[in-house]
Amino acid sequence: MIENQIRMKYITVWLALVCLAIPGWSQKSRIYTEDYQHFKRGKELYDKGLYGLSMQEFQKMLDELPPVQTTESVVIKTEAELYLAQAAVRMDLPEGEKLILEFIRK
Repeated sequence: MIENQIRMKYITVWLALVCLAIPGWSQKSRIYTEDYQHFKRGKELYDKGLYGLSMQEFQKMLDELPPVQTTESVVIKTEAELYLAQAAVRMDLPEGEKLILEFIRK
């Protein structure tokens, strides 16, 4: 009987800890989704030929990207830098060539 009470307390504490941890995981996912939303929106604008607006979205994504270095975040960051440089070239901006050369050097 005492073993069952101890076991129930253990299970209750374990479930409480799991329930408390879930909102933290959800918050992290929401933050990363928002960061990638700027990339997604920038890509959509780029595909429509709206290069100035796409540059703004890519720059927002790069500025707000958390410092966590996951494989996914590195790939997204690299793609955003490339799209940013390509948009500048397509708009004939003076820094377009510089951005492309910087991207190649990385």
